[in-house]
Formats: sequence, structure tokens, C-alpha cells
Amino acid sequence: MIDRVQATVLYDDGFVNFYHGFDQPVVLDRQEMRLHFERGDITLYEWVPVKMKLHGLLQNQHLQRLQDIVGNIKILSHDNSTSNKKARGRFKDILYDEHVTIEFGSSADKQSRYTQIVTAMLQDQLQWIDNRDHTRIINDNNAVESLRMAEQATVMAQSFNKVN
Repeated sequence: MIDRVQATVLYDDGFVNFYHGFDQPVVLDRQEMRLHFERGDITLYEWVPVKMKLHGLLQNQHLQRLQDIVGNIKILSHDNSTSNKKARGRFKDILYDEHVTIEFGSSADKQSRYTQIVTAMLQDQLQWIDNRDHTRIINDNNAVESLRMAEQATVMAQSFNKVN
């Protein structure tokens, strides 16, 4: 039985690494998506993200904008020095005011978020039934394409099993 899978996928803008494992007890089960950028990284938690952690180097106006967009966030500052700091990354200077870790959301919100998503999907389909000019988010084309990709992944996995 294969209980861990890893794949590196090339998209138009770069590589993405995927890892999926079923080798830990349920009590340790978690889902995380990590996005890495020049100025920091973002970790999203759960299959449908309900919690976010951002660790990075931000300018004051970007931190304020983030607070305006997201609302109630927990901010942990990693230094107390003055503003207009400089770091070096990707062979260039990065100017920043704050080195912070920001947390937003809670895993306790998972059930209500899933309810919102299912409700929105049903409303989208109902709008299309009432008005055929409505453009559905999930339609027969992308549903069939998702199934085709899943079948292709299964065939690839089965061929891998035969080789090993």
C-alpha cells in the first residue's frame, strides 16, 4: 500500500511541490499549503483554508492594508528596531519596516466554511437553471476535466506500482 505521494508540477509561473501522506494517526492529521515569496511565506490550514499564518518582512502601509482587508488579526513582531530596515534576498535589497508573524482565522470555523461553500455551489447551479445566460463556476466541462485528470493520475500511479 502506498500511503505517501509526492509530485512536483511545472506551472506557467514556476514549480509547485505537492506531498500527501496517510501514514500518521488521525489525531495528527492536518492539511497545510505553504506559499513562499521573496518577502516571506504564507501557510494555509485545512483542505478548504480556514486559518492563515503569514511570516514576512512588511512595510507599514502593507501591514495596515492587510489589517484593513482581513480585519481582526494577531500580529507578533520579531524586532523592535526602527523602521526602514533592509535585508538582502535574491541578490537585491528588500526594504521593510516590520518583521512579523500574522495569524488569522481558526480551525474551529471549518464546518461553517464548508457549509458556505456547498451553499454557494448549489446557488450557482440554481442560478444557471433559472437563467441559462448565467456562467457557472462548476460546469460540465470543468467537472469532466477534473474527472479526466483524476483518472490519468490513477493510471500513472498504477503504472508506477507495476514498475516497483
